[in-house]
Amino acid sequence: MFTRWSYPIVAFLLGVIWYVGLLLPEVTRGWLLHFPIAHLLIMCVSSLLVALSARKLISRARGIMHVVLAVMLPVYGALLFTIGSSLFLLAVTLLQHGVGWAFAQAHDFLVIPFWGLLATGAAYYVVFPLGLLSQIVMKAVDTRSRTSAADQLGS
Repeated sequence: MFTRWSYPIVAFLLGVIWYVGLLLPEVTRGWLLHFPIAHLLIMCVSSLLVALSARKLISRARGIMHVVLAVMLPVYGALLFTIGSSLFLLAVTLLQHGVGWAFAQAHDFLVIPFWGLLATGAAYYVVFPLGLLSQIVMKAVDTRSRTSAADQLGS
């Protein structure tokens, strides 16, 4: 039974699939395993944010638009993930070393999104198929949850 919560729950859980898939390329594996639990949670939240913000695009995509979204949405997700990861690392650094040291090293936190986008490009052989898979799954869940909601209203 699909409910209005099906879409966000599946989007969040797709973050686990993205995390496992991105353990395959060496360029992303080391980063993800540095703080595995935190990065898994950040990945799931990023997946949720991408799916919610692009829901209309995903549900209306046809033909070549699937390919465009399979490239663009993972880049957007990578940006969200690396910003979240930067904020997490900043918090860890503040707790370990204090405010003065963290802000003296602020440039390190600012380049993380840049390196994340480069890693996304380097891991294209995992990112592109996962982007297509995520769209197919989210489109199916969106269609079924809307159909289920319409059926509930009709009965």
